[in-house]
Amino acid sequence: MRHTSPHPGVGVRVGCAGLRPNRIASARVRVWIERLVTPTAIVVGAVVLRLLAGVGFVNYDTLYALAWGGQLSRGSIPSYGVPIAPTPHPLIEILGVVLAPLGPAGVLHVTVALAFLALSACAWVIYALASHWFGRAAGALAALLLITRVPVLSYGVRAYIDIPYLLLVLSALLVESRRPRAGWPVLGLLMLAGLLRPEAWAFSGLYWLYLIAWPAWREGDNRHRRISAWLTWLSRRSADDGPRPAGREPTGTEPAGMTPSGTEPTVTEPPRTELPPDVSRPPGYSQRQIIVLTLLAAAAPLVWVLSDLAITGDAVWSLTNTRHTADVLDRVSGIANVPEYIPRRIGEILRPPVLVGAALGGVLSLLWLPGVARGHTTRRAGSASGSARESAGGRDGARLGAIVGIVAVLVFAAFATAGLPINTRYAFLASAILCVFCGAGVFGWTLLARGDPRRRWWMAGGLIVLAALVVYTPGQYRSAHRELDALARQQRIEDDLVALVHSHAIGLECGQVGVPNHAPVPLLALYLKTSPVNVLSAQLSQLSYGTYVDPASVEVERDYVLDPHDPHMPVSVPPGFTESAANRTWLIFKRCS
Repeated sequence: MRHTSPHPGVGVRVGCAGLRPNRIASARVRVWIERLVTPTAIVVGAVVLRLLAGVGFVNYDTLYALAWGGQLSRGSIPSYGVPIAPTPHPLIEILGVVLAPLGPAGVLHVTVALAFLALSACAWVIYALASHWFGRAAGALAALLLITRVPVLSYGVRAYIDIPYLLLVLSALLVESRRPRAGWPVLGLLMLAGLLRPEAWAFSGLYWLYLIAWPAWREGDNRHRRISAWLTWLSRRSADDGPRPAGREPTGTEPAGMTPSGTEPTVTEPPRTELPPDVSRPPGYSQRQIIVLTLLAAAAPLVWVLSDLAITGDAVWSLTNTRHTADVLDRVSGIANVPEYIPRRIGEILRPPVLVGAALGGVLSLLWLPGVARGHTTRRAGSASGSARESAGGRDGARLGAIVGIVAVLVFAAFATAGLPINTRYAFLASAILCVFCGAGVFGWTLLARGDPRRRWWMAGGLIVLAALVVYTPGQYRSAHRELDALARQQRIEDDLVALVHSHAIGLECGQVGVPNHAPVPLLALYLKTSPVNVLSAQLSQLSYGTYVDPASVEVERDYVLDPHDPHMPVSVPPGFTESAANRTWLIFKRCS
């Protein structure tokens, strides 16, 4: 039975009002679903990567940071002075303190899980960045390229800090690309990255200068144009307010619709109200905002320096120790090696087809794409008028990516000049940007108009690059398979070593623990909940009593080392030690005083 109301329209209004809460609820559900898409995709990607890799453990550098965090959780000072110890990384040490209540196994399981999440998130951020600049197809290809590079995959499954560092810097770039001059969100991400690697200090400083100094410099450069525009406005205003044409003044007695002269008035548009151009300084930051931005930019180096000072008494311990370790291990460093080794490191990561695609995408996107091909209008936070500005996309995105890539290489070169090693993993940021440009090289033509004749030429070049990528895929697969097999052997060796700790075959009851090289030191220190100084490498000193861990085969001795190219000497079981335990990988010898 249909309900009628004596008042027309009331029933309809009541019905709409009844539906409105349902619509609001549906909109909220859609918003929550959209918010959950990204984290769900990252988690699923991490699980898939873990299953495909079949291996996941914590590397030497991260193990040391977690062991030092364990020392801090027990109220002792971290042992930075251990021979061949890596550079301290404050953020991972904080993670070690937070995770310490979980026990050594829990610490490592969570760290490996976070490592795969970071690896998956890097792929998502690269996709978001490339799709924002050059379209979704370019984003998908860029993410696939990054996640399948053998060095990136290798360092990711071993929980190296360079993958979370890459994630934080790329996230800062994505925020800035979507909302130019975003300010504190970008500096906040770079601050966290700066607690992992010092290169982020340079990025924070440059971005701070861009926020604070660039508006003032640009205003000074364009001030004469603004003043000229203001004078032009004044002259127009004077002309509009000039004397009226000759004629008698209105008396108020004329017929309606007639002028004082008795003629019909000329219909004209109402005068537009123009505001004077702004010749003052463009809207900047308050003193409080400048202080906040400055603190964010300076926080990471301050924390790092104060940490070194408090623990070692030397504010630049990390720098001097890194230089010393690079010299001991004969790492490549110095300005003379920059021109040769930095391009080589990038080439080791990307391989020729990606480099060619990146060159094609970089050149064509800068020359042929419109200024804002993928940009969207956003509102400035806190602006009452809601003034709009375009986010970086198309050619603007290509310019931003090119600037970041060049700065990344320059910072890499500067740190190599300062004596830091030219490692492959330090080139991950520049390589990630080049993956984005390779995506543009293959699919950037989709942003050109259908009738644009350049579209066909770009499409042809993209097809050639795509074909080269397909041809190289089997070789890339074989390289990844070999690397993951080698890592799986290392993980089995570590698992067997940890099993001996759990069975109490390895312990501190007889004194210090000796190992054949530096590789097992942080792992045993973490599981034995002791300082790394109590785990000695036989490469440097020989035990007179305690527990000695010896490889059960030549294969174990060959596979489980810090670096196959590192200098090392043959070692043997100390005299007077007798075998007490063994498994397929390790032999345990003891001598208790």
